[in-house]
Formats: sequence, C-alpha cells, structure tokens
Amino acid sequence: MLDSSIWFGVSTFVSSSGAVVAVAAWLRGRRRLEESRLERQELEKFSDLLDVEHKIVDMMACGASLTAVLDILTRAIEKMAPECLCSVLLLDEERQHLYEGSRGGLPAEYMQAINGLAIGPEVGACGSAAYRNMPIVVEDIATDPRFAPVKDFVMSFGLRACWSVPICGLKQNVLGTFAMYHRRPAKPRDHQLQLVEAGGHLAANAIERLRAAERLRKNAERIVLAEKAAFLGIWDLDIHHRVLTLSPQLAAQVGLPDAAHQLSIRQLRRMIDSDDWQTLRAAWKQAFAAGKLFHAEFRVVLANGRIRWLRTQANLEFVDDQPKRMTGVSVEITKEKEMVEALHFQASHDGLTGVWNRKAIFDLMHREFALASRNGSTTGLLMLDVDHFKDVNDTYGHPAGDTILRESVRRLHNVMRSTDLIGRYGGEEFLVVLPNCDSEHLKHCAERIRVAIAEAPMVVDGVTIRITVSVGTTIVDPSVTTGQEALATADAALYLAKKGGRNRAVEQRQAAHAEIALIAS
Repeated sequence: MLDSSIWFGVSTFVSSSGAVVAVAAWLRGRRRLEESRLERQELEKFSDLLDVEHKIVDMMACGASLTAVLDILTRAIEKMAPECLCSVLLLDEERQHLYEGSRGGLPAEYMQAINGLAIGPEVGACGSAAYRNMPIVVEDIATDPRFAPVKDFVMSFGLRACWSVPICGLKQNVLGTFAMYHRRPAKPRDHQLQLVEAGGHLAANAIERLRAAERLRKNAERIVLAEKAAFLGIWDLDIHHRVLTLSPQLAAQVGLPDAAHQLSIRQLRRMIDSDDWQTLRAAWKQAFAAGKLFHAEFRVVLANGRIRWLRTQANLEFVDDQPKRMTGVSVEITKEKEMVEALHFQASHDGLTGVWNRKAIFDLMHREFALASRNGSTTGLLMLDVDHFKDVNDTYGHPAGDTILRESVRRLHNVMRSTDLIGRYGGEEFLVVLPNCDSEHLKHCAERIRVAIAEAPMVVDGVTIRITVSVGTTIVDPSVTTGQEALATADAALYLAKKGGRNRAVEQRQAAHAEIALIAS
C-alpha cells in the first residue's frame, strides 16, 4: 500500500491539473464570447442600414426636404458608430464649393466655418475627396498636411481624425461628401470603411431622387429625364381591363423593348419572380381592404436571366366603392439589395476562407440540433485542425499559410454534401456540422476529409508543402446532448487524434463532464 504522503501528492497533482484545465477553459470561453459579441454587433449595425433606407424612402414619398432626409441618415450612422460624428456636404452647381447638407452631431459653429469650403487636391478630407473623387482617410488631423493651415481651429472642437468619401451620382459625378469625424486619431478597419461608403451611397440615392422630384414639380416636360436621373419609373394600372401602362424608364428597367410600354396581367406575372408574385398579391389585398397605399418590393427576371429589384408604391382610385385605377412609382433598388446582402455575407462569413464564421456556425449547429430533435435523427459533428500549421507560417510566411487554409477549405467542399455546413472555429481549426448523419457516414466522411487533404501536396508560389489534418468526430443526439457537451466531446476526440500521432480521425462518444475534462487535460 502507498503511504499517506504519496496519496497526498497524487491528490494535490490531480487537483492542480483540474484547476489549470478549468481556468484555461474559462479563458477560452470568455474570449469566444467576446468575439461572438463583437460579430453580433457588426451584423446588427449593417442590418440596420436596410431599415434606415426604408425610412428615408418613406420620408421622401411623404415630401420631406433633403435636409430632413440627410439629418436622419447622419444620425442613424452616428447611432451605429457612437464614437463618430457625421456630416454631409453638398457640391454647388459650379462644382467649386461645398455647402452644408447635414451636420449630424458636429458643432454648429464648426459647420458655419466650413460652409462654402473651396475644394482642392489638398483641402482637408472633404475638400480633397470632392476634388479627387476618391475616399480620403486622415488618421490624425494634427499631423496630416491637408489640415496643416487649419489644424488648430479644427482640433479646438475636439476633432482628431476624418474619413471622407465622395457622394457620386449615376454617372459618377460628385454630388458632395459624406464624412465621419473622430475625437481621437483613428485608422479605419474594413467594416468601418464599408459603413462610410454605405452612408455615401444612401446619401447619393436621397440627393438624386429628391432633386429629380423637384425637377418634376418644376417642369413636367422633363419627366422622362428626371426618371432616368433617379431610377424612377411611373406606371398606371387599368384594373377593369387588366392592362398595365409603363413609362419609358420603367419599361427599360424591366427589360422591355422601347415600343412595349403596356402589359397584360398575365404577361406581368411571367416577368416577376414566382415567390414575389405572392407578395404582390398579399400587398394588393391589404391595400384594397384598408384603402391605403399599395407598396411592395419584388424581383423582375429579365430575358437574359438577370434579376432586378424594384420597390413600388401606388394609390388606389375607387369608383362606387370599387377599385378602378392604380397609379404608382417604382424605384430600382438592385444595388441597395446587393449591398445589404454583401454586408450580411461579410458579417456571417470568414473573410479569408469564405466559410461561416464562429458565431454563424454555432447558430447553424444549434438550428440543426433543434431540427434533429424534432425529427428524431442524429447529427454529425466534426472538428479538424491543420497539423503543424505554425511551422508553415514560420517557414513559408503567413501569406502561404493563408493559401493553405483556402485550399484546405476547397478540398473540404469537394468531398462533402451540399447540405453539410463548414465554419472556421478559430485559427487553423474548422467545425463541420453534418445534418441527418449516423456513425457510419460520419466515419467515412472524416476519412474522406483526411485523405483529401493528405493525398496530394499543396503548391504555394512554386513550393510544394505537404499538409495533413487531425480530425475529431462525434455523433450528437440532441434529445440527450447539449451543444456545449457536443463541442466538448468533438474537442476531446480532436485532442486524442493529435495525441495519437496526427493525420488521423478519432470518433469520441458522448462522455460525462468529468470524463471529457480528464481527456482534454
């Protein structure tokens, strides 16, 4: 029998090891939670842009002034980026000076001082952006030569950095500038620049459309030109005869020949995306029942297969309590839709490899677990790690490492089902969720992945690099296993694969919490 001192030593070692594992797990959890929180905040910011656009369009439809619309825009962007102060400056007709469009949260005294600013190649951030028709980033007003003559004045208002983008019209002509000021020196990240550019794009739409509307009010003979300038299309529906008449601009937007400005309802239905046709029907019924404005967003499928998005709004005319005519305006919003979709993609996908990011793959994993629980099926969970990836970076450089990760993801996609989900777990680790998967399929899938990575070396800039992966897998029955337990089990299996010599796949069945912690230690 072991004496008491030996037992005490063993007990102390086990206790200390457990504490170290617990602390390490806690730190990893805190870091992942913080990363998820930041990713969620960015997604919420970019998702809010669509709501801002809807509000702006509604204000314009109600006859709001350009100043009121731009004020809504600057305040909305400031809310998304609380550390910033925004402004919109408008270029005059002579294209020589900038005047206040909206000052956002900037001091009135400051905007009064720069009102009428002459543009030039080295005139601050806004004057330079308008002159050069390109984004200008001034990270530190105190040291940037473009602010040298006025830096003391600008800094007296607590402004230390300014990022400005030109507001461009349909022909890329400068309409003004959209700027974000900071109270400390600041270098923009990619998503921050995208936010500035989104503000400039929305400002351009508002300026173009409101100026076009003003021209319509002043001179009805220029209506066609105004439509083209603002991407507006006018239409009239004779409800009794079921005939739709389109303005030339709207006909062009939906891909009709110049001479074809009338459509039957049956012809219109063939042009509109089938899913959106139901949306239009529902909007029509609601407008008819409530006697309110008809408004909807829908996709038009052109003859060449391309998609164009339109937003339309119309008034119903009644005769003897029956709808007789509907007259409305349509606006092409394809660019806005593509921009929002791109922002959503960037907020939910890994920028390097294009697969789901950590937050998104976690959300999708829980979604699949919930679906499997309802269906009584099981889900495969697979965690893989590129072996000795640090050595790749140290030997060949980080650009080579990036290429290795992208090529690894490409090979993963080649051997997996279209329904399988791949996400970047962190660094060189990836998490794969396999819906409706049993143990046998999981085993074959893990081996296909291992072979796909290891069977052929990767070539980076003419250098051949042999790469392998370690894979940990588990089958998840969501009715008895939580997401956290499933991740812990897959992580434990990955640990065993690495410990067993790497370039292998190991399946681990769900274990008790203590067993998982012991394996991971």
